[in-house]
Parts: sequence; C-alpha cells; structure tokens
Amino acid sequence: MEAEMRDSSGRFKKGNKGFWKGKHFSKELREKLSRLRKGVTRKPKTGTLEICLTCNKEFYVVKSLKGKNLYCSKICCDLSKKGKPFSGGIKIGKDNARFKGRVKHKGYFNIYSPSHPFKTTSKYVLEHRLVMEKHLGRYLKPTEIVHHMNHIRDDNRIENLKLLKSRAEHRYFHPASVETRKKFSLARVGKPPWNKGLKFLK
Repeated sequence: MEAEMRDSSGRFKKGNKGFWKGKHFSKELREKLSRLRKGVTRKPKTGTLEICLTCNKEFYVVKSLKGKNLYCSKICCDLSKKGKPFSGGIKIGKDNARFKGRVKHKGYFNIYSPSHPFKTTSKYVLEHRLVMEKHLGRYLKPTEIVHHMNHIRDDNRIENLKLLKSRAEHRYFHPASVETRKKFSLARVGKPPWNKGLKFLK
C-alpha cells in the first residue's frame, strides 16, 4: 500500500490520504477537541484551588500535594525566601538535631565557627588551624599552612603541628612520587635548582 503512495523518486505523492484513508474522528471527539482549542478545559476533579502566600492568586493543586504546595510558581517561592539563608530544606548548623559542632571530611576535622573571618561557605574551619591560632594568639593568614608532622590528619595536638609560610614549603614535607620527580628533573636540565636560596624550617 505504501509503494502505491510513492512516486518514482520515492517521495509521497501529493494529495494522498495516508494510512487513515476512509477513517474519521467521531462527532464527540471532534467536539471535545474544538472545546480544548477554544480554551475550555474540564474542571479539576481530585485537586483543589489554593491561594498563593506571596501574590494571593488562586492556583490548582493536585490531591497528593495538598498542604505542601504553598506557592503558585518558583518566582513566588524565591520571593518568599528573600533575605533568608537557603538550606535546601535541610536545617544546617545548630538548628539540625544531629549537629555536634565537629565534622570529619577527607580525614580532617572541621569545627563550626560562623564568626571566624576565614570560614568556608558552610561556616566551618579546619580544627588544626584553630589549634595553631589559639597557640599563636592570632588568626592565620590564608597563605599559611599547618602541617601534621606524623602525617595523621586527625592528630591535632599542638606538638604534632608545624606552621609553614606557603604551599611551596609544604610540598617539601610531601615529596612527589619517583616518576613525577624524574619528569621534573629532566625538564629542568641545565637550569638552577628550584629550591636554591630558599631556607626551609627544619
């Protein structure tokens, strides 16, 4: 049947009725489609009409979201949270029931310190930096690094900590692998050593 509908070049012939040849929509279905095109939709059956808390407009809420959906759009939801810290629906900091003030991340302990000038976006500071700051009686600079002498990240005793001025000094205490050192040594053939004139803390 499809072969009869195509011409010699393989394209469909102009004016054929396709696979729906001789078939028509029922009268009821045509009336329903015409009503939908005019904007007349059926009334909600299971849902309810709620009032938006921001713009006071009515909006339709399905039965499963009744009492949960309080805003008609994301714009109204964002306007209601203007000036409030966004926490993704989860309470953070002291408001959380499981908050202990100390969390562990990648082997390091972090202390919740919202008033610290160098806190992270989540208001935490590394514990070993706080221990060193308490020992020195001042805030550490962002460029200063606190090194663990025994390479144990959660051992934050002051006897185990060493203050370094920069990341370059810190690399001295964490030598790279043999392959990496060979790569850099071959690249610097005929050049002065990178650590010439530098004095490291011993």
